[in-house]
Amino acid sequence: MKFFGGKLQTGKAYMKVWPQRKELNGLFPENLVIKATEFAEKFMPMLAVLTILLQYQVGHEMFWPTTVGMVLFMVSLPLQGLYWLGKRAQSPLPPSLVRWYHQIHQKLVQQSNQQNEPPKQAVSKPTYGDLAFVLNQGFKSLDKAFLFD
Repeated sequence: MKFFGGKLQTGKAYMKVWPQRKELNGLFPENLVIKATEFAEKFMPMLAVLTILLQYQVGHEMFWPTTVGMVLFMVSLPLQGLYWLGKRAQSPLPPSLVRWYHQIHQKLVQQSNQQNEPPKQAVSKPTYGDLAFVLNQGFKSLDKAFLFD
């Protein structure tokens, strides 16, 4: 169970680090998954309770197994999103994104040398979580052109 819980916590942390920028929509599915997960976290518990109440008030007892299955599915949707994000955060980057990661990190190093701020060390085998951190730092301290150089 710890493995599953660790992925959920990693997914929650990844949600907070990933930059929610429209420039990244065409490159990565994270923005869509994060929005869907946030929506599911907010509304699925209420929808599950409403489904149970409606079944209790107007439903027939023959439909209770279906109702329970629907409620379990609704409640699991945010967990599925967090699990996917946690697994994605720990996945290694493909070679093309590794080069991009190192290019952005190098630009951050050059910019921090001018401001005397030491950046986080580059990782030799970066993951999507490392890329999220570097992209987030890039959006905070570099101009938008750093994405396309």
